Amino acid sequence: MTSIATAKLPGPWNAGDLHLVSLTITPSLCEMVTSIWNLTLIARSEKYAPLNAKDLNRRPSLLNSRFILVTQELRLSPSLRLRLFSVKMVFPCGECTEAVRTKDALKKHIERRHPKPLQFEHDGTVYVSSTRNGRYICPVDCSGGSSYKERKDLWSHLAQAHGMQVHSFRTVTDKNPGPEDNGTQVGGAGAIPDDHSHTAEVVESNGEPEDTTEQDQIPNSSRVELIRGKDYLVYDEILDQIGIFYHNALHVFICKTCKAVLSKNTIRGHENKHGYDLLQGDLEEIDRWCTSNHVHSLAETVNLPLPRGPSVQGILPPVDGFACIASPDCMYAAVSVNSMRRHARDAHNVHRSPDNNLRLAKVQRLFRSVNSAYFEVEPDPADLNIPHDQEVCRALDSIWIPSLEDSRVYSTDNDRDRPPFIRMTSWDEFLPHVREQPTLRKKLLELRVLQSHEYKKLHRAMLLYLRSNRKWLDWHPDHLSLRKTLIHGTNIPRDGQHYWSNVFYSNTGYPSCFVYFLWGMIRIRVGFDTEFSFGLSETQTENLDHLIDSLKGCDIQEADYEDHADFTFPELHNLLWSLVEQSTNLSWGGPFEKYLWLRALKEDGNFSDVGHITLVIARLKHLINVVAL
Repeated sequence: MTSIATAKLPGPWNAGDLHLVSLTITPSLCEMVTSIWNLTLIARSEKYAPLNAKDLNRRPSLLNSRFILVTQELRLSPSLRLRLFSVKMVFPCGECTEAVRTKDALKKHIERRHPKPLQFEHDGTVYVSSTRNGRYICPVDCSGGSSYKERKDLWSHLAQAHGMQVHSFRTVTDKNPGPEDNGTQVGGAGAIPDDHSHTAEVVESNGEPEDTTEQDQIPNSSRVELIRGKDYLVYDEILDQIGIFYHNALHVFICKTCKAVLSKNTIRGHENKHGYDLLQGDLEEIDRWCTSNHVHSLAETVNLPLPRGPSVQGILPPVDGFACIASPDCMYAAVSVNSMRRHARDAHNVHRSPDNNLRLAKVQRLFRSVNSAYFEVEPDPADLNIPHDQEVCRALDSIWIPSLEDSRVYSTDNDRDRPPFIRMTSWDEFLPHVREQPTLRKKLLELRVLQSHEYKKLHRAMLLYLRSNRKWLDWHPDHLSLRKTLIHGTNIPRDGQHYWSNVFYSNTGYPSCFVYFLWGMIRIRVGFDTEFSFGLSETQTENLDHLIDSLKGCDIQEADYEDHADFTFPELHNLLWSLVEQSTNLSWGGPFEKYLWLRALKEDGNFSDVGHITLVIARLKHLINVVAL
């Protein structure tokens, strides 16, 4: 005992000095440890817990565990020195070289750094969440390849993305095998290897496992490859009304105003920030659009682009960051050096010179949340913020670039080159100079955007107007006997093709279309600067003014629908009737024709195909039938 102390702790010592010596406790050293603690009890520091041979014998697992021998010498007088010994127990990790002071800390360390696969049951199916690089892999067939550091994050993902409420689980170890060993049915994509190592395997259709990527990244197989120079942004009539693009490779929306990436579940909340108060009919159309185009509902399921590809269009430009080079398969990227060092330590077990495992790179991220992942890009030189002479920039912006401004809309010299639908409608002959100039075209398309709260009154008035028409028919569309008699006389046909069916009250897409029709007229009338005009007559303009005054004075709430069942709103009906009864010999010269032209116009100056405009035509036809009652 003395030789150990003198060899490890040379003097002279000052009062209060602490010296730490690591040693391994074995059964042969139990008596020595007991003797050391007997000496320590003479004047023991209170911060050290007592330990004796009985504790060691009662808990054999503590043998061969790492302890710290703490020695302290107190100089009581020049001739009297008292050397105190104490043993401080620490808990080593069996997976790595680290040790902690308490059992709770060891348990937390193992859960975070060396998590075991988790097994849980849902609806009679057993799922096993495998692990990779200290992260839990989603056991369900998740297209995003999601992985999480904490168990609670995995449970939250299962509840939100897959509707699975997990209340209990068990850890899969050698003594507690997974369902593969006992023949239990296993669901999901997570699988436990035979050696129970903490790796995740993604089983493809051919049965071959595929390696997953490093921390905070998505597997390579689920990454999206973007082709340089290809335009992935989709413009659509519905999306233009709320100011968003659709990225057809990532299957997400992108806000034109703030360049934020939006999933299906975040559209409504985000658009409210920009003043786009979406109507119920708009939400239903967007929902159908998302379903048909497979838009991601959650940010967690969105697949990141492959590294070193082109920058993503429409979002914030790339910024300076770092990319990991510790492994050729690693795609981790970040903007912080500390994040890169932590990644090198946790994912690659690199503790010395972690800065040698990173390089400078341009990075982007899709979402702006705290835990969103970055990915490396190689942007085009035009996308980089390269400093240049300010005078040259101003000259280019004010003189040269406007002179090159060109449109992708060209007139055709031969009528045979025009699409059949355009030849029939003659849309390309209406306001050609507006379509060919991007600035005028952009200004015109603002007519389709609802920017004020006044239109809400118009929407509620339209709902009540349509409701009153249904009541006149005793809530049954076939009760229009007078109209059928005037048209067919006594020989009223009995087949359903000759009946006009009023739409259900729950179908909000029709009134929303009518609101957009009238809202464009109102905006132009109150001062919106554009060369476009609906060509209203003097009577129609007078009725429009009466409607505007009535909307300013009325206060119709949504809760008033049932109380105003007999509501007629004569100003609204007078305007609609004046629009319906107007006859014109001009090609696309009436308000209905011009509204169709405006709805079909796209941001690039071309027109939507006939499939997109058919629904608008059907709704306007229904409006004419309603007004003619």
